[in-house]
Order: sequence, then structure tokens, then C-alpha cells
Amino acid sequence: MGGDVVRRWIARLLLPLACWAPHALAADPVVTLPAQQAFEFHDYRYVLLPRAAGMTPERFLKHAAESGRPGTVAFSPDNELWVRLHVRSPLPKSASWFFEVVLHSTDEAALFQRVGPAWQQTLAGDLVPMRLWPLAARYPTFPLHLEPGEQRVLVLRVRNAFPVPLPLNMATEVEAHAQQDAYSVAFGLVLGALALLAASALGQAALYRDLRYFLFAMFSLVLGLSFAALSGIGGQHLWGNLVPWTDTSKSVLPLAAGGVFVWLVSALCSLRTRSRALRRAVIGLGGAVIAVALACAAIGFVPRWAAAAGFAIAVATAFAVAVSTFRRGDPIGGWVLAGFLPMGAVTALVVLRSFGIAPFYFYGARWLSVAIALMLPFLMMALHLRTKETLALQARGRELGATDALTGLLGAALFEKQLRAAVSRFERSGHDAVVMYVRVANHSRIREVYGASLADQSMIRCAIKVQRLMSVADCIGRITEDTIGLIIEDETGKSEVQQRAAQLIAHGLMAPKGLKPELTLQLQVAANVLSANAMDAAAMHDALLAMLQGMSPRTRRPIRFLERTAPDSTSTLSEEPQSAPAQ
Repeated sequence: MGGDVVRRWIARLLLPLACWAPHALAADPVVTLPAQQAFEFHDYRYVLLPRAAGMTPERFLKHAAESGRPGTVAFSPDNELWVRLHVRSPLPKSASWFFEVVLHSTDEAALFQRVGPAWQQTLAGDLVPMRLWPLAARYPTFPLHLEPGEQRVLVLRVRNAFPVPLPLNMATEVEAHAQQDAYSVAFGLVLGALALLAASALGQAALYRDLRYFLFAMFSLVLGLSFAALSGIGGQHLWGNLVPWTDTSKSVLPLAAGGVFVWLVSALCSLRTRSRALRRAVIGLGGAVIAVALACAAIGFVPRWAAAAGFAIAVATAFAVAVSTFRRGDPIGGWVLAGFLPMGAVTALVVLRSFGIAPFYFYGARWLSVAIALMLPFLMMALHLRTKETLALQARGRELGATDALTGLLGAALFEKQLRAAVSRFERSGHDAVVMYVRVANHSRIREVYGASLADQSMIRCAIKVQRLMSVADCIGRITEDTIGLIIEDETGKSEVQQRAAQLIAHGLMAPKGLKPELTLQLQVAANVLSANAMDAAAMHDALLAMLQGMSPRTRRPIRFLERTAPDSTSTLSEEPQSAPAQ
């Protein structure tokens, strides 16, 4: 009886101790690896300890550890995560395996394996030169060699400066190489597309003298470098031995890309036309973000608050500018906003995860490549539309000097250029043309009696009638104050031209209804058919003007053609009714 009481008391004392240390007493589960596909660990032992604790693999195997897989590990510069795994090879023969820490921003990952009585350490990570890695890769990858059915205990130590998830994979060498090659091809296509866009935009910038194309090229270049850094390709192939640049580039380059993007959005949304002060403020904010990136690159360290502040400024500024532009009715703002949203969302998720706030797990490089693929077409469309608008404005500006401001017809200089071209074509290939000059004979009389306003109105009426009735004309221009010139290359028969000229003169004698005073247009026509009378362009121009000047306002022959025999006095007449006297 007494012995039973003693045993019950001993059991009561030992029960709390057993409940206090269940993980220390439980054995690690053995994970049998799949033979044909990569395996992602979802259940392992881990513990987050201060770096000053002096933990070793031997001590960690005896240390109490949590079981499972942490969502986002609360990494900081002062702590480290220890993980232990017990794996077994399922293959009937010896094989090479790759143990992968699929985290591109890992500062340092150390894999410990027992070799005899000692532990062998292998290092990889951003703060470890690539030449010291066991295998050059985008993220820490450790080759293992397992015998048939062999069980092995792996101890992993991971250090990082900010919270991130920690996916751990293991695959055979063949499967791992196939997976990494697939990602390398996809990421290479993204980088190649960005490089082509940058080169094309630089060419367009040189061709159009357009700052927007230069900014687009600059953004594409920095975005490509940022993607190379974040995906691990830059560290694997370019700057893997440049420590600590391998680590800081993952924040410095995206910050610089954010600043350049603010400049690009400012240029695409044409802030200069809205407010110079607003444009200077936006450019200053973009420059501040780039300055933060350069300062972090100089000191070799990126404070988390500085990166977060830079990204927040870039995202907020670009979003505000795009939304305000779209609300003002400018469709360019909508295109910029559509391109901004995918990249802004991915950037926000990455920044939130760096502070330990991650709504769900995501693979950053994959999401970033998707965001780039969604963003660039929208930005290219915005750039194309804005450039098209600018080129149209420049073309209209160039036309202002070549166009008559009153009638909208070609100016005298451009018409004379077209006249020389028509004569040159006839001399070179025999392509016939008719040159016709139409003069408002009572223009000076209208100006003297009724003033300049009605005189200008008479020329506008003449230009409208000429354009409507002489639709076959290939070129129409105002030559002098009261004369309009035409070049016709389709209907070059003298009778056809004479018929159209007679119709034009008749319409000139019809005053519009309701016009006060009722002013008619006394039109006179001088023409030359090149096949009947080939002349130099300058001589023909002078001869036609002289013929018009020699006509009386009351002439019964308002339509005349230059003749080869006597171009200064002889003409083929069209028996037209006498024109009305000047008003």
C-alpha cells in the first residue's frame, strides 16, 4: 500500500517535466525523398536564436525545437534560424541531390553535415563571395551525395537582415538542373526584352530628340538590372564576388528604378504644360529617391526604413500623378495607371513582407516578372500616344509657316516649290500638268470701298469656291494678295480646264444669300498646259502673273492660255459673257 502511494507521487512529479519538454524528447521524423520530382519541406524542426548564443550543430540536435514550417521568419541582424532535417534516399543506387534554400536575399546560409566525428560546414549567400559557394546558382544550393537508402541528418543555419519566408527544397541533380534551366530561360527572356526596349528607346530618343524616350530607355535598363539582382541572375553571372554589393543591389537598384519611374511618369503625363511648380516638385521627389539609392550604395548598407521610405515616395508620387492626369481627361494617365498598378502591388507586398507583414506566401522573382510583362505594354502605349501627339503638334507648327493664315491654302513659297517639282517631272518623264492662276480682279476695289475686312472675306470666298469646283487640283496655294494658283495633273486637256474655269467664274458672280453688301467676285484665269507650252517654272510664274495684270476688269476674255508663239500677247480665248462691273 505504501509503495503504491510513493509511485503515484513520483508519477505526479515527473508528468509536468515530460509535458514541458516534448520536443526535446521526441525523435525527428525521417523524410523519404521522392525519386522523380523536387520536394518542398513542409515539416521540420527549427528554432530562432540570438547570434550571441553560440549555438553549434551538436548542441542544436539536443536543443528543444518547434515542429512545422514557419510562414514568415522574423529575421533581424541579431538573430539566426537553425533548422534540422532527417532525410532518406529512396533510390536503389547512389545519386547526387541538391538541397536548395529558395531565398534570393539570403545573407548567409550554412549547411552542416556530419563527416566522421566532426561537422563539415558549407557556406553560401549574398555576404559570401560566389567563388566560395559549393555551386554557382541564383540562391544557396548545396550538392549532396546519398547512397542507396542512406539516411542523413542535415543542419541548416540561415541569417538575414529582415523578415522573409524560408522555402526549403530538395531534388535530384537532374530535376534541379531542369528546374533552374527553365527559370533561367524565362528570366533571360525578360532581361532580353528589357535590353531590346532600352536600345530601341535610345534610338528613338536620338531620332526624335525626345526626352521621354531617353527616360524610358533609362527606366528599362535600371529595371532590367533590378530584376537581375532580385532574381539572383546578377549575383550568379555578373557581380557574385562583389560583397556587399550582391546584397545591397537588391535594394539599391529597385530604389533607383523607382526614382527614374517617377521622372518617366512626369514626362508622360506632361506636367510641364500643367504647372511648372508641380513638375519641379515631382522631379525633386524622384531625384530624392535616386539620391537615397546612391547613398545606400556608397555606404554598402541599406537601412530598412530608408528603403521603405524611398519605395513609398516613388509609389505614392507616381500613383498621384497618374490619377490626377486621368481625372483631367487625359487618356495617357489611364495607360500609365494601368501599367503602374501591377508593379505597385508587387512592390507593396515586398515592402510589407520585409517588415514581417505578409498576407500570403509568394515567389518574388516570379511575381516581379509577371508585373514587368504587364507593365511595359501599357507604358509603351502611353509613350507612343504622347509621342504621336507631340509629332502632330510639331507638324502643324511646321505647316504654319508654309500655309496661308487667311485661306488655309499653301503659302507662296511652298506653292512655288510644288510648281518647280511639277515642271521637273514633266521634263524628266513627260508627265503633263496644267498650271492655273485665278485672280480676284475687283479685290483692290473692294478694299478701297468696303475696307480690308470684306476684302479678306472675298479671298476666303474665292478659296472656298476654288477648292469646291476645282477638286481635281493636286495643289492649291495663295500666290499674291489677290491671286490663287492651282496645279492639275489628272485633267490636262485645254477644253476640260476651260470648262471648269468658266464654271468657277460663273459661281464668282453669284453673291451668297443674305450677304450685305452683295459683293460679287470678278474672277480672271490665266493657265498654261506644259505639253503645249513647256516653260521654266520661274518664267511661267512671271508670265501668268503678267497676263493677269494685263487683263482689264471689264474684259470679255477672262480665261486665257499661254501660247508657245507669243506668250506675252496671244491667247486662246473662251467666249465668255462680259463680267459685271466692279462693285
